Amino acid sequence: MNRETRELIHDLQRHGWTVREGKHLKLIPPGGGRGVSMSRTPSDRSRAQQNQLADLRRAIRESNS
Repeated sequence: MNRETRELIHDLQRHGWTVREGKHLKLIPPGGGRGVSMSRTPSDRSRAQQNQLADLRRAIRESNS
């Protein structure tokens, strides 16, 4: 997981998101709703990280709606 992603996760936690740790990370917005699963070590790093960040952005937009 790159630095940008780790910083984003910490920011989400400060805004009330829950992070469940296991083989994958599960990020859950405050008040429930659509969560996001993230692999700790994606096999295709460049593309996988871009996809994970896009998923997070979508989940953030949906939780703010």
